[in-house]
Amino acid sequence: MRIQSFLPTCLIAAALAAQDGVVYYKFDSGDAAEVVNHASGPAAAPRFAASTFPATATYTAGRTGGALRESGHVGVVGTWLHTGWTGGLQGSMTIAFALSNRAANTPTLYSPIAGQPSWSIATGGSAGTGLALTGAGTGDLVADFGVPLCSMNGWHHFAIVVDATAATATWYHDGAPVSTVPIATPADVPQQSELRVGTDYVTHCGGLYAIDEFRLLDRAATAAEIATWANSTTATALAFATNPTSSTVLDPIGTPTIGSSNFALRVSEPQATLFTLAAGFSYSSYAGNALPLDLGAWHPAAAGIDLLVAPLAASFGPIAGGEATLGLPVPNLPALAGTTMCLQAFTLDGTNALRASNGVVAAIGD
Repeated sequence: MRIQSFLPTCLIAAALAAQDGVVYYKFDSGDAAEVVNHASGPAAAPRFAASTFPATATYTAGRTGGALRESGHVGVVGTWLHTGWTGGLQGSMTIAFALSNRAANTPTLYSPIAGQPSWSIATGGSAGTGLALTGAGTGDLVADFGVPLCSMNGWHHFAIVVDATAATATWYHDGAPVSTVPIATPADVPQQSELRVGTDYVTHCGGLYAIDEFRLLDRAATAAEIATWANSTTATALAFATNPTSSTVLDPIGTPTIGSSNFALRVSEPQATLFTLAAGFSYSSYAGNALPLDLGAWHPAAAGIDLLVAPLAASFGPIAGGEATLGLPVPNLPALAGTTMCLQAFTLDGTNALRASNGVVAAIGD
């Protein structure tokens, strides 16, 4: 059964098919100290990364939506992410991100972007005036963009692609290739302590640049992909958490973006006759309570059922044949890019037994 959505326009979400790779952080859930990893491939890091600070000190204005906040001062422990990803990675790899200078006033100041104990990507100081990827098995890969990063105004997108098949490493700036060099050996990142984003293991300090749209892939991205990432923000939709005592499942369907009518959500529950879809903008807290929240605190009959999102609107409908599909057309409003919406389904059967689904986080993009 397909039911057209009557959610308010401001709550409509877009999504894209699962993003491959290890991590993809968009930094758009501004009230949560747990940052969503939008990568969903077989090598993906845990769904959430933990910030070193509360949400109020984690985010700043991004290229679209939010971004990871800079530390602001040299020698100060800044905001960065515990990703939970410990490697390893061999062969090809891609690192891509957007930077905005917020506190670097000289290229002599070292500013880490990300790293593990064996490798780092950084700018300034020992990393030079551009960017340097060191310790990743390929030999040092250094980029010169013609002017120091610290003199660039606004947001700029950067990427390094290590292609083991072509035996090359290519640096990109704002979607265009800057330099390509041969490499004698492919990437080799052994399993080790977790990846940090916003700092590295060279220094305990955070970076001097705000970071947005951070990606790490275990493959070589194409030039077309890099150009797309440099000029847009990717729409995603993916599941998170579960209600282990429930058989209700909420799945995103389709590849919607701004202006698309193809995105939908499927509620599956073989025993149910009715569903409710709860929609909001937070997976962090609701009515002063941290999420997930056991609804048994509000009603004994709901004990063991977790509320995973903070609902601001709801849709209701029947379930026939064990499932219902709810269409969520995305308005053609570019200003929605960077907005993240959180959704969860609840179902009832003929005996009024309540069940709850996993959550879905959907990020509007181009």
